[in-house]
Amino acid sequence: MSGALFVFPTRIPTPDVDSESPPQLSADEDSGSSTNEPGSTSTALSLLNTASRELNTGDKRPAEDLSQYAAAAGRRVRLKLDNQREAEQFSRLSSSQRQVWTAIHLLKLQEHLEAIQPADAKWNMPDTLAAKIEHYTFAVLVSPALAFYVRGSGPLKLVMGILEKHPAWGYTRQVKNDKYKADIVEQRVKTRLTDRRSNIKDLIWLSLGPAHKPPVSDGSSSKKPEPVLLNIVQLCTAVCKKHPNNTPTVSLQMCARFAFLRHMLLQLLTNAVLAGKSHRKYWDLVDDQLDIMRKNTEPGMSTLVLTQMLEDDRRIHGDPDIQEEPQDVVPSTEQVIADRAADGVFVEDEDD
Repeated sequence: MSGALFVFPTRIPTPDVDSESPPQLSADEDSGSSTNEPGSTSTALSLLNTASRELNTGDKRPAEDLSQYAAAAGRRVRLKLDNQREAEQFSRLSSSQRQVWTAIHLLKLQEHLEAIQPADAKWNMPDTLAAKIEHYTFAVLVSPALAFYVRGSGPLKLVMGILEKHPAWGYTRQVKNDKYKADIVEQRVKTRLTDRRSNIKDLIWLSLGPAHKPPVSDGSSSKKPEPVLLNIVQLCTAVCKKHPNNTPTVSLQMCARFAFLRHMLLQLLTNAVLAGKSHRKYWDLVDDQLDIMRKNTEPGMSTLVLTQMLEDDRRIHGDPDIQEEPQDVVPSTEQVIADRAADGVFVEDEDD
């Protein structure tokens, strides 16, 4: 054996688990000779390194069967049956297969994380957008051109349409296409519309005077003001003052619309047929009557009806003084946007 070179094969067989330690290099092979001729020590070492890399990357060693251990561990943590089976299958894979399996499941987990919005990652609505919602939920509801107050989510669609038409306010295409953020915006609009309808109805009810005092809401922590009889201009002024910036102006058309709203509430409170219905159905009753008026094809009939209701209101609830009479006023740009939207036309504001 002395002086003889031992040439390694290009592939090294996988040793058995119980076999003896791997063959040792001879003294000549371990001498660090630098010759590269066939059969030399450096050639053998090179072949050994190549074989080792192929063994590591090829993963030729049979995988150890850990299925029984996986089954026991799964039962210990009470895995679901499907997950238990998958864990046992995973335990039979080779190390390379396990790496691929782990990578695939990590990628799938990443997809789930991207699809799920964390509960604590709340989106903060831009202040400008919040302020516009405050304004237009009010401006739409006080518009004399509004077709419906609750039916078909009419006011909601109008306000959302106005916001969408003005992305500079914060309701951008990116926000609209993000369901999480879009739902926050829509819910804010819904909530403010509900609050404002309630406030408007309360003001109308209080304006009927002590003879029709509104009932105290169950669990209400705030005491409602005492009812005071108001003429139509005073009522519209009280409603406009509910807006944070007090930008709506009292017009003849607004007076006619609120005379109609007050007439419908008075009918609900005094009419024998309607008296049995809950006052919570007030806005449904208003929408029904507006629909009837709109479907009347006789020219000018709606205007005639509203004019008559305004005259009746002035007779019943008081005639405004000459100083209180609504004059021809130029509505604000914001009110124009709301009125046009109520008519089905969404216009852009040049002062975005």
